[in-house]
Amino acid sequence: MLEIQNTILEMVAKGEALKPTTDRLCAEIEKLLPDIVCSILWLDRNGCLHPLSSPSLPDEYCAAIDGAPIGPMVGSCGTAAYLRAPVAVTDIQTDPRWADYRGLPLSKDLKACWSTPICGGDDRVLGTFAFYYRENRGPTPAEQRIVDTCV
Repeated sequence: MLEIQNTILEMVAKGEALKPTTDRLCAEIEKLLPDIVCSILWLDRNGCLHPLSSPSLPDEYCAAIDGAPIGPMVGSCGTAAYLRAPVAVTDIQTDPRWADYRGLPLSKDLKACWSTPICGGDDRVLGTFAFYYRENRGPTPAEQRIVDTCV
């Protein structure tokens, strides 16, 4: 993980734009954890989420979630941003927070999703950092440490 941190810090120090930096972060995390799909969404001032970096998610998936409002029953990411707390959904098929959204992830063989809010220095939610899984499960302690480091 230290190597990934150094790579990202070097990109930031060189003034790289946000999107290439977050794309690189997601790609490096997916190399480190090949069983996950990494996604970063940003939250606009109207309380809607937008894909920032999801290099392994299909474009149609990203387009479908673009502009989704946050709320208590809006998948893992919308709920995490709304609650300002991590949300681990171990079964998208049955979890009520995914009732309006489950078709697309399930069609892409994504069965679980864990999302953590990204907060700024002023404690405002700026976005979410998520791991999708191809099996019904939640995050491991090692994955939790990685996400804590990233956010």
